[in-house]
Amino acid sequence: MRTVSLWILTVVFLAALAPLAAQPPKLSLPDIPNPKVATEAPEIGRYGGTLVDAQVSEPRTFNPVIVTDTSTGRVLAPIFDGLVEGNYITGEVEPALAESWTLSQDQRIWTFTLRQGIRWSDGRPLTMDDVLFSLQVIFTKGVQSTTADLLTFGGKPVRWRKLDDRRLQFVTAEPTGFFLRLLQDLVILPKHKLQSALARGGVAFNAAWGVNTPPREIVGTGPFIMQAYAFGARVTYTRNPTSWRVDRAGNRLPYLDRSILQIVPNLDAEKLKFLAGETDLYSARPSEYAEFKQGEQRGNYTIYDGPETFSSEYLVFNQNPRGLRPPKLTWFQDMRFRRALNHAIDRETIARQVYAGRATPAWSPVSIANRLYYNPNVRTYPYDLTLAQRLLEEVGYRKGADGLLRDARGNVLEFTLAVSAQST
Repeated sequence: MRTVSLWILTVVFLAALAPLAAQPPKLSLPDIPNPKVATEAPEIGRYGGTLVDAQVSEPRTFNPVIVTDTSTGRVLAPIFDGLVEGNYITGEVEPALAESWTLSQDQRIWTFTLRQGIRWSDGRPLTMDDVLFSLQVIFTKGVQSTTADLLTFGGKPVRWRKLDDRRLQFVTAEPTGFFLRLLQDLVILPKHKLQSALARGGVAFNAAWGVNTPPREIVGTGPFIMQAYAFGARVTYTRNPTSWRVDRAGNRLPYLDRSILQIVPNLDAEKLKFLAGETDLYSARPSEYAEFKQGEQRGNYTIYDGPETFSSEYLVFNQNPRGLRPPKLTWFQDMRFRRALNHAIDRETIARQVYAGRATPAWSPVSIANRLYYNPNVRTYPYDLTLAQRLLEEVGYRKGADGLLRDARGNVLEFTLAVSAQST
């Protein structure tokens, strides 16, 4: 039976969807003295099978450090790990390549202990040198990574030092409650594969592991290995035999033999492939819920209708002076202007009509699903066009006889919204 998910993607590459094949390969201790035990699955799975999924857009790189788009991130997600990871059900941060951590009393010093026995997919052991190298990479001048900004607190980059072969210490300039969540963005890289690229400088490193790189050269610690990439068609993965995750019975994960991610031209094509039985999963748009629910039994699939996701939809005004000039830059940098336009957005109607009632109006970037950090008392901006116009008038915007709104210098207030071609 196939899967349709609404609101929250319910599939993880560790899931067993195919009731096939032989006896599970038991993890032989002390291969990995302290493997990560996956507790999410309600039952012990069986080995074998291929999971087929699809996405719109090609990967732009195989270099996980410089990823800026979700399509590339999704392609690389089964291959790489970090020191910590988020539990896809609870949202809590859990140990990954690091088996544990401690926090000092002043809440500025984090000490992590690296899990033992982990190997890269090419068989080489993962060591503390790989972790130190990964940190060096993101803070190297010229490397196109946003992780360095995330790991900068109080204007100062996080400091780190190796305590011994298994322990690493981070020191932040100030107490940072988000540190663990931000650390999820630090991908651990194989030094033996990428140190030569970094030696040539940050710009050269950005070009390493491009999409023309033979897939078997892409070495990670994740549950899968990239076997092949066919432009415009698919990415094919095989089980990583050195995976450090196990189920509750000690069986090495993943259960699947293979995973295939098909590349499709648009969301409609992705939907049609699912309905034709060519893919096993489909993350449905909220407006499609009634259609899929009605055809659930006939189509032999199951709908998983989850709660709100941990992400949110939002609009951003470009305030980069290197890319934008007045008058638009002046408008967008004015908090009063932004507050006025906030009142011009009808969130309730968007949630009801665009998302078929399967969305919740949001007032901050933090989703209501994120119980740990969601604050219900942040300032709200109820939909009120009269108030929006009055606030604009208070800061110098006037509507002329032609019905156009102009700023104090007479510039017509107009700008362009750029959105994904698939966005409704």
